[in-house]
Amino acid sequence: MPPGRPHSAVRRSFARHEWALAAAFGVACSVFPDQAVLPSGTGGSTGTGGSTGTGGSTGTGGTGLGGTGAGGSAGAGLGGEDGGFAGSSAGAGGAEGGSANAGSAGQGDAGATGGSPETGGAGGSGTSSGGQGGGAGCTTPTVLRFEATADTYLNEEKNQQGKNYGSETSLLVSGVTDAQAHSLVNFDLSTLPTGRAITRATLRLVFVAPVAGERALSVYRVGRAWEEDKATWVRATTGPAVTWTLPGGDTALRPADTVALADAVLGEHLDFNVRADVEALIPADYYGWLLDAAPADDVVQLASRQSLFAQDRPTLIVELCP
Repeated sequence: MPPGRPHSAVRRSFARHEWALAAAFGVACSVFPDQAVLPSGTGGSTGTGGSTGTGGSTGTGGTGLGGTGAGGSAGAGLGGEDGGFAGSSAGAGGAEGGSANAGSAGQGDAGATGGSPETGGAGGSGTSSGGQGGGAGCTTPTVLRFEATADTYLNEEKNQQGKNYGSETSLLVSGVTDAQAHSLVNFDLSTLPTGRAITRATLRLVFVAPVAGERALSVYRVGRAWEEDKATWVRATTGPAVTWTLPGGDTALRPADTVALADAVLGEHLDFNVRADVEALIPADYYGWLLDAAPADDVVQLASRQSLFAQDRPTLIVELCP
């Protein structure tokens, strides 16, 4: 028979054989060979391919885990597993958004990560204040330096409790029993601008003698007025109510900062974080800070404002957002 579509009689005969085979093997076939239904197993494979399409939804889900709206759009545009990967990548970019130059791009934790000490806590929505480097943050803070306007130390040693050391070139700090020494330092902050965020405030002193062994030095906010050339272990100034409430100086109950030392060399800086105190001092009364040492700690010598070396004198460094 020539090639082409079968004769109708032959088609009917073929159909009978087809149904017979179907009955024998339990396979459903079409009457027409060119329209035969594929085995259901093959159809199942096609169904599996369809679930790959559903994988496109996984791309959108991955974008949700990514954590950024922009990542969501990018992930949804792709498909299947590739779409999910693109969404996650975009989300990771968002998590790193709290950098110094783009802190506002990250939210919450990203802002906190952005609060680096170098930038005063850039990170916009970050709430950390992670000690110094927190606060509002800005990329180009204004830096103000204040030199001490008064300093002295108070000596607990017997027969020295009434002596004033306001003209000395060194400040002493000691925790030795019956020979404690507390140092006082004050600054004129009348020119410090108000209404601006303080991102950092550092009280800096300089060692004028080496320190061997471990020390712990603390700085406290002073609670009453005192005079550089009159303050002693017992007295804050002259006139009515001149004595300290407790010998050795009136201070806040808790230190503004404590620094642990393990040796120090001549000329090395000693920095205290006093940002919270400086913020609280505007516009409150301000009397400077007192330094003391942990019990039994040996004496430490720091440069006073009378030092012959200007760069060694006590300094308060304040950084403000413009």
